Amino acid sequence: MKFLAFTALLAFLCFPQNGCEASKIPNSPVLTSADVKEQLAVSTVIAGLTTVGAIIEMGRQLVNQTTFKDIVGLEVVPYHSELAASYGKLNAESVKNMDDELKVMIAAVDRQLVKLHAQNKEGHEIPFEDYVSTMLQNPLIEKDFDEEVFRDQYKEFSRFGIMRSGIDRQIVIEVETWFQNLIDDADVLTSTRINILDYANIVGCSDAAVEGFKTLIMRTEEVNRSILDVGVLRYPDLDNPFFKMFRIKLKAYRRSFRVGFVQKDESGIKGEYNMHKFRPRHDVMVKLSKTIVNKAVAEVENLFNF
Repeated sequence: MKFLAFTALLAFLCFPQNGCEASKIPNSPVLTSADVKEQLAVSTVIAGLTTVGAIIEMGRQLVNQTTFKDIVGLEVVPYHSELAASYGKLNAESVKNMDDELKVMIAAVDRQLVKLHAQNKEGHEIPFEDYVSTMLQNPLIEKDFDEEVFRDQYKEFSRFGIMRSGIDRQIVIEVETWFQNLIDDADVLTSTRINILDYANIVGCSDAAVEGFKTLIMRTEEVNRSILDVGVLRYPDLDNPFFKMFRIKLKAYRRSFRVGFVQKDESGIKGEYNMHKFRPRHDVMVKLSKTIVNKAVAEVENLFNF
Protein backbone atom coordinates (compact mmCIF):
# COMPACT_ATOMS: atom_id res chain seq x y z
CA MET A 1 0.00 0.00 0.00
CA LYS A 2 2.78 2.43 0.93
CA PHE A 3 4.55 1.60 -2.32
CA LEU A 4 1.42 2.40 -4.36
CA ALA A 5 1.06 5.75 -2.61
CA PHE A 6 4.70 6.56 -3.18
CA THR A 7 4.39 5.60 -6.86
CA ALA A 8 1.42 7.95 -7.18
CA LEU A 9 3.51 10.75 -5.69
CA LEU A 10 6.27 10.10 -8.18
CA ALA A 11 3.78 10.07 -11.05
CA PHE A 12 2.49 13.47 -9.90
CA LEU A 13 6.02 14.86 -9.84
CA CYS A 14 6.87 13.49 -13.24
CA PHE A 15 3.84 14.42 -15.29
CA PRO A 16 1.43 17.38 -15.69
CA GLN A 17 -2.05 17.02 -14.37
CA ASN A 18 -4.37 17.70 -17.37
CA GLY A 19 37.75 40.66 -28.22
CA CYS A 20 37.65 44.61 -27.50
CA GLU A 21 40.10 47.43 -28.40
CA ALA A 22 41.28 50.01 -25.87
CA SER A 23 39.44 52.73 -27.81
CA LYS A 24 36.23 50.82 -28.53
CA ILE A 25 33.97 48.15 -27.03
CA PRO A 26 32.77 45.73 -29.74
CA ASN A 27 29.14 45.90 -30.80
CA SER A 28 26.69 43.48 -29.24
CA PRO A 29 26.46 40.28 -31.30
CA VAL A 30 23.12 39.46 -32.93
CA LEU A 31 21.24 36.39 -31.69
CA THR A 32 21.92 33.44 -33.98
CA SER A 33 19.24 31.15 -35.38
CA ALA A 34 20.34 28.53 -32.84
CA ASP A 35 19.75 31.02 -30.00
CA VAL A 36 16.30 31.85 -31.33
CA LYS A 37 15.46 28.18 -31.73
CA GLU A 38 16.61 27.50 -28.17
CA GLN A 39 14.53 30.41 -26.88
CA LEU A 40 11.40 29.16 -28.67
CA ALA A 41 11.80 25.84 -26.90
CA VAL A 42 11.67 27.39 -23.43
CA SER A 43 7.88 27.47 -23.16
CA THR A 44 7.72 23.72 -23.69
CA VAL A 45 10.71 22.73 -21.57
CA ILE A 46 10.31 24.66 -18.32
CA ALA A 47 7.58 27.26 -17.90
CA GLY A 48 8.92 30.54 -16.55
CA LEU A 49 12.61 30.00 -17.34
CA THR A 50 14.38 31.82 -20.13
CA THR A 51 17.76 30.70 -21.47
CA VAL A 52 21.20 31.90 -20.44
CA GLY A 53 21.82 33.10 -23.98
CA ALA A 54 18.77 35.36 -23.83
CA ILE A 55 19.75 36.75 -20.42
CA ILE A 56 23.28 37.64 -21.54
CA GLU A 57 21.94 39.23 -24.73
CA MET A 58 19.52 41.39 -22.73
CA GLY A 59 22.41 42.54 -20.52
CA ARG A 60 24.44 43.52 -23.59
CA GLN A 61 21.53 45.47 -25.04
CA LEU A 62 20.92 47.33 -21.77
CA VAL A 63 24.54 48.46 -21.61
CA ASN A 64 24.58 49.33 -25.31
CA GLN A 65 21.50 51.55 -24.97
CA THR A 66 22.66 53.64 -22.02
CA THR A 67 25.79 54.64 -20.07
CA PHE A 68 27.57 52.81 -17.27
CA LYS A 69 26.93 55.78 -14.98
CA ASP A 70 23.18 55.76 -15.72
CA ILE A 71 22.92 52.00 -15.08
CA VAL A 72 24.61 52.40 -11.72
CA GLY A 73 22.42 55.38 -10.88
CA LEU A 74 19.27 53.39 -11.62
CA GLU A 75 20.53 50.54 -9.43
CA VAL A 76 19.77 48.06 -12.19
CA VAL A 77 21.69 44.78 -12.35
CA PRO A 78 22.72 44.66 -16.04
CA TYR A 79 23.10 40.87 -16.15
CA HIS A 80 20.44 39.22 -14.02
CA SER A 81 18.08 36.26 -13.79
CA GLU A 82 16.68 34.33 -10.85
CA LEU A 83 17.19 31.08 -12.79
CA ALA A 84 17.95 30.57 -16.47
CA ALA A 85 18.18 27.34 -18.44
CA SER A 86 21.21 25.96 -20.26
CA TYR A 87 20.57 22.91 -22.43
CA GLY A 88 24.16 22.07 -23.31
CA LYS A 89 24.25 19.53 -26.13
CA LEU A 90 20.64 18.44 -25.76
CA ASN A 91 18.67 17.95 -28.96
CA ALA A 92 16.26 15.39 -30.36
CA GLU A 93 19.05 12.97 -31.30
CA SER A 94 21.08 13.17 -28.09
CA VAL A 95 17.99 12.87 -25.89
CA LYS A 96 17.01 9.63 -27.61
CA ASN A 97 20.44 8.18 -26.80
CA MET A 98 20.24 9.23 -23.16
CA ASP A 99 19.78 6.81 -20.26
CA ASP A 100 16.13 6.42 -19.19
CA GLU A 101 16.94 7.44 -15.60
CA LEU A 102 18.20 10.80 -16.84
CA LYS A 103 15.00 11.32 -18.81
CA VAL A 104 12.88 10.48 -15.78
CA MET A 105 14.96 12.92 -13.71
CA ILE A 106 14.44 15.70 -16.28
CA ALA A 107 10.69 15.05 -16.35
CA ALA A 108 10.50 15.15 -12.54
CA VAL A 109 12.46 18.41 -12.28
CA ASP A 110 10.42 19.98 -15.08
CA ARG A 111 7.17 19.16 -13.30
CA GLN A 112 8.49 20.35 -9.95
CA LEU A 113 9.65 23.74 -11.24
CA VAL A 114 6.44 24.29 -13.21
CA LYS A 115 4.57 23.72 -9.96
CA LEU A 116 6.88 26.11 -8.06
CA HIS A 117 6.18 28.86 -10.59
CA ALA A 118 2.43 28.18 -10.54
CA GLN A 119 2.42 28.66 -6.75
CA ASN A 120 4.17 32.02 -7.14
CA LYS A 121 0.91 33.84 -7.91
CA GLU A 122 2.25 37.29 -6.96
CA GLY A 123 5.03 36.98 -9.52
CA HIS A 124 7.78 37.87 -7.06
CA GLU A 125 11.34 36.84 -7.82
CA ILE A 126 12.01 33.36 -6.50
CA PRO A 127 15.29 33.31 -4.51
CA PHE A 128 18.00 30.99 -5.81
CA GLU A 129 17.99 29.27 -2.41
CA ASP A 130 14.33 28.32 -2.93
CA TYR A 131 15.22 26.64 -6.22
CA VAL A 132 17.94 24.64 -4.48
CA SER A 133 15.51 23.70 -1.69
CA THR A 134 12.96 22.55 -4.26
CA MET A 135 15.52 20.29 -5.91
CA LEU A 136 16.47 18.82 -2.54
CA GLN A 137 12.82 17.88 -1.90
CA ASN A 138 12.52 15.88 -5.12
CA PRO A 139 12.47 12.14 -4.23
CA LEU A 140 13.79 11.14 -7.66
CA ILE A 141 17.08 13.01 -7.43
CA GLU A 142 19.90 13.30 -4.93
CA LYS A 143 22.49 15.98 -4.35
CA ASP A 144 26.17 15.16 -4.73
CA PHE A 145 27.41 16.89 -1.58
CA ASP A 146 31.02 15.90 -2.28
CA GLU A 147 31.07 18.08 -5.41
CA GLU A 148 29.30 21.16 -4.04
CA VAL A 149 31.34 24.31 -4.68
CA PHE A 150 31.42 27.73 -3.06
CA ARG A 151 34.13 30.25 -3.84
CA ASP A 152 34.53 33.99 -3.41
CA GLN A 153 37.41 36.11 -4.63
CA TYR A 154 38.34 39.76 -5.00
CA LYS A 155 39.88 41.35 -8.08
CA GLU A 156 41.42 44.72 -7.19
CA PHE A 157 42.12 47.30 -9.85
CA SER A 158 42.57 51.06 -9.92
CA ARG A 159 40.22 53.43 -11.65
CA PHE A 160 40.84 53.88 -15.39
CA GLY A 161 37.86 55.97 -16.56
CA ILE A 162 34.19 55.14 -17.05
CA MET A 163 33.87 56.27 -20.67
CA ARG A 164 33.58 53.39 -23.16
CA SER A 165 36.58 54.76 -25.06
CA GLY A 166 38.65 54.64 -21.87
CA ILE A 167 38.28 50.94 -21.09
CA ASP A 168 41.69 49.34 -21.15
CA ARG A 169 41.97 46.02 -22.97
CA GLN A 170 44.59 44.69 -20.55
CA ILE A 171 42.30 45.20 -17.53
CA VAL A 172 39.45 43.45 -19.35
CA ILE A 173 41.71 40.47 -20.12
CA GLU A 174 42.85 40.35 -16.48
CA VAL A 175 39.21 40.29 -15.32
CA GLU A 176 38.43 37.55 -17.85
CA THR A 177 41.30 35.41 -16.47
CA TRP A 178 40.26 36.13 -12.89
CA PHE A 179 36.64 35.15 -13.67
CA GLN A 180 37.69 31.89 -15.33
CA ASN A 181 39.78 31.01 -12.26
CA LEU A 182 36.83 31.84 -9.98
CA ILE A 183 34.59 29.39 -11.84
CA ASP A 184 37.29 26.81 -12.71
CA ASP A 185 34.83 24.67 -14.68
CA ALA A 186 34.93 24.61 -18.49
CA ASP A 187 31.36 23.30 -18.74
CA VAL A 188 29.98 26.13 -16.58
CA LEU A 189 32.00 28.76 -18.46
CA THR A 190 30.59 27.47 -21.74
CA SER A 191 27.07 27.46 -20.31
CA THR A 192 27.19 31.10 -19.21
CA ARG A 193 27.73 32.43 -22.76
CA ILE A 194 29.84 35.30 -21.34
CA ASN A 195 32.42 36.68 -23.78
CA ILE A 196 34.93 39.53 -24.06
CA LEU A 197 32.18 42.10 -24.66
CA ASP A 198 30.54 41.16 -21.37
CA TYR A 199 33.83 41.37 -19.46
CA ALA A 200 34.30 44.88 -20.84
CA ASN A 201 30.76 45.79 -19.75
CA ILE A 202 31.36 44.31 -16.27
CA VAL A 203 34.57 46.30 -15.89
CA GLY A 204 32.90 49.51 -17.09
CA CYS A 205 29.91 49.15 -14.74
CA SER A 206 32.18 48.23 -11.83
CA ASP A 207 34.33 51.28 -12.41
CA ALA A 208 31.29 53.58 -12.58
CA ALA A 209 29.98 52.09 -9.31
CA VAL A 210 33.32 52.46 -7.54
CA GLU A 211 33.54 56.08 -8.63
CA GLY A 212 30.11 56.66 -7.08
CA PHE A 213 31.26 55.11 -3.80
CA LYS A 214 33.84 57.90 -3.37
CA THR A 215 31.12 60.25 -2.11
CA LEU A 216 30.62 57.94 0.88
CA ILE A 217 32.48 58.32 4.16
CA MET A 218 34.53 55.14 4.52
CA ARG A 219 36.06 53.77 7.66
CA THR A 220 36.44 50.03 8.32
CA GLU A 221 33.60 48.93 6.06
CA GLU A 222 32.78 47.68 2.61
CA VAL A 223 30.20 48.94 0.12
CA ASN A 224 29.26 47.04 -3.03
CA ARG A 225 26.93 47.09 -6.01
CA SER A 226 25.69 44.09 -8.02
CA ILE A 227 26.78 44.00 -11.65
CA LEU A 228 25.99 40.37 -12.49
CA ASP A 229 23.69 38.00 -10.59
CA VAL A 230 22.71 34.95 -12.62
CA GLY A 231 21.33 31.60 -11.53
CA VAL A 232 21.54 28.74 -14.05
CA LEU A 233 20.06 25.26 -14.31
CA ARG A 234 22.40 23.25 -16.53
CA TYR A 235 20.53 20.26 -18.00
CA PRO A 236 22.06 16.77 -18.15
CA ASP A 237 23.46 15.53 -21.45
CA LEU A 238 25.49 12.53 -22.58
CA ASP A 239 28.79 14.07 -21.47
CA ASN A 240 27.44 15.44 -18.16
CA PRO A 241 24.80 13.00 -16.79
CA PHE A 242 23.59 15.26 -13.99
CA PHE A 243 21.91 18.59 -13.29
CA LYS A 244 24.11 21.51 -12.32
CA MET A 245 22.42 24.38 -10.52
CA PHE A 246 24.79 27.29 -10.04
CA ARG A 247 24.79 30.97 -9.22
CA ILE A 248 27.38 33.59 -10.15
CA LYS A 249 27.45 36.99 -8.49
CA LEU A 250 29.82 39.82 -9.40
CA LYS A 251 29.83 43.05 -7.40
CA ALA A 252 31.76 46.28 -7.67
CA TYR A 253 33.22 46.95 -4.22
CA ARG A 254 35.16 49.53 -2.26
CA ARG A 255 36.46 48.94 1.21
CA SER A 256 38.61 50.73 3.74
CA PHE A 257 40.52 49.04 6.52
CA ARG A 258 43.46 49.67 8.80
CA VAL A 259 46.74 47.81 8.79
CA GLY A 260 48.46 48.97 11.97
CA PHE A 261 48.31 52.76 11.89
CA VAL A 262 47.83 52.93 8.12
CA GLN A 263 44.40 53.10 6.46
CA LYS A 264 44.17 51.21 3.17
CA ASP A 265 41.56 51.80 0.48
CA GLU A 266 40.80 49.08 -2.05
CA SER A 267 38.29 48.73 -4.88
CA GLY A 268 37.49 46.40 -7.74
CA ILE A 269 35.22 43.38 -8.33
CA LYS A 270 34.10 40.73 -5.85
CA GLY A 271 32.99 37.38 -7.28
CA GLU A 272 30.95 34.56 -5.74
CA TYR A 273 30.34 31.16 -7.31
CA ASN A 274 28.06 28.50 -5.81
CA MET A 275 27.35 25.18 -7.56
CA HIS A 276 25.15 22.20 -6.67
CA LYS A 277 25.11 18.92 -8.59
CA PHE A 278 22.10 16.54 -8.71
CA ARG A 279 22.00 12.96 -9.97
CA PRO A 280 19.19 10.39 -10.40
CA ARG A 281 18.35 8.55 -7.18
CA HIS A 282 18.90 5.04 -8.50
CA ASP A 283 17.41 3.14 -5.55
CA VAL A 284 14.08 4.95 -6.13
CA MET A 285 14.21 4.85 -9.92
CA VAL A 286 14.41 1.06 -10.04
CA LYS A 287 11.12 0.85 -8.11
CA LEU A 288 9.16 2.84 -10.68
CA SER A 289 6.69 0.98 -12.86
CA LYS A 290 7.46 0.55 -16.53
CA THR A 291 4.39 2.62 -17.37
CA ILE A 292 5.68 5.65 -15.43
CA VAL A 293 9.17 5.33 -16.95
CA ASN A 294 7.79 5.06 -20.49
CA LYS A 295 5.62 8.16 -20.01
CA ALA A 296 8.57 10.13 -18.67
CA VAL A 297 10.79 9.04 -21.56
CA ALA A 298 8.15 9.98 -24.15
CA GLU A 299 7.49 13.33 -22.47
CA VAL A 300 11.13 14.39 -22.41
CA GLU A 301 11.80 13.22 -25.96
CA ASN A 302 8.84 15.32 -27.12
CA LEU A 303 10.04 18.35 -25.14
CA PHE A 304 13.38 18.38 -26.93
CA ASN A 305 12.01 17.58 -30.37
CA PHE A 306 12.73 21.10 -31.65
